[in-house]
Amino acid sequence: MTSMSTSATMFATTMATSSVLMGEGASTTSPESVLETTSSRPVQNNLPWSIYLQKISDACYTGQNYKTLTNARHIIDCASRCIRDTSCKGINFRKSTKQCDLIQDVKSSTTWEIDGTVGCAFWEMVWKH
Repeated sequence: MTSMSTSATMFATTMATSSVLMGEGASTTSPESVLETTSSRPVQNNLPWSIYLQKISDACYTGQNYKTLTNARHIIDCASRCIRDTSCKGINFRKSTKQCDLIQDVKSSTTWEIDGTVGCAFWEMVWKH
């Protein structure tokens, strides 16, 4: 069992366009650099809401998976699908198998389990003004 991490890596996507907005220090050429940035400040936009994908744990979240996607080239593919799905509250991403799970209810389940697949991580969708 693994507890939720208090330190989080964040990146922002806009609700209207689902395009990735990068915080200070993020590279525009590598998707990995978006995930590694420690900035939680989004690029300024005129939209009332931004959606952040916040890394919660290096363990997969179990109990509330409702869709599994295959052939996800990067976590950004999974995030894009989650943003377009109103039931989606978070994702599990397994880099080695290019697979992600969409999570429908993050708050009601507290079951955390270490996935045997190297590179499994749980990310939660966070809406901010």
